[in-house]
Amino acid sequence: MLVEGPVDPNKLEGEETSAGQEDSKKDSAKEKRSKGSRMGGGSPFAMDNRDPNNLNPHIQIQWDDIIGEAEGLRSPDCCWRCTSRCYERTQEICYVLLVVLFSPFIAFCNGCNFACLAFNQVWCVGPCFRSWKINCATIKKFWEACLIAVCGPIVEICGLVFSKAYVRYQRVPDGIPPTNSTYFNV
Repeated sequence: MLVEGPVDPNKLEGEETSAGQEDSKKDSAKEKRSKGSRMGGGSPFAMDNRDPNNLNPHIQIQWDDIIGEAEGLRSPDCCWRCTSRCYERTQEICYVLLVVLFSPFIAFCNGCNFACLAFNQVWCVGPCFRSWKINCATIKKFWEACLIAVCGPIVEICGLVFSKAYVRYQRVPDGIPPTNSTYFNV
C-alpha cells in the first residue's frame, strides 16, 4: 500500500475514518485554539474566570459566609437587607480602591520577584545542582570500589563462617540452672 503525505500514527492500516469523526476532531482543535489563555476566553485578559486554578478557596468573603443568624434570633428584614447591602458595597468599593492604588506596584514587585526566582533557578541552582550530581556520582563510584575491595572479602569470610553454624532449638526444662557444658544450647 502506497501512502502519500504524512501518516497518522493513530490510524490503523486499512481503517477508514468517517466524515463525522474528522469533523469532531476539527471542532475539538478549534475549541483548543479558541481558549487562548489559561484564564479561559479568547483574550489573554479574560474577565470571566479570574482564578482558574482555584488558588484562593479559603477566602470566603460573601455576606452569607461571614454573618449568619441562628434560628429563633432574627433581625428585622429591612435591617438584614440594609446591613448586607452596606457590607457588599463597602467591601466592593474598598477592594477596588485598594486594587487601583496598590496593585500596579505589587504586580511590579511580584514580577521582579518571580523573574529573579526563575533566573536563580535556571542559571544558578540548576547548573550547581547538576555539578553536584556529577561530583557525587564520582564520589559514589570511589566509595563503591573501596567498599568492594576492603569490606567485600571480610563480609564474604563472615558469611562462610556463619554458613557452617547450625542452630538447634530445644526447650530447656524449668528449674535446672544451665551449666558450662550446656551454656550454648538454646
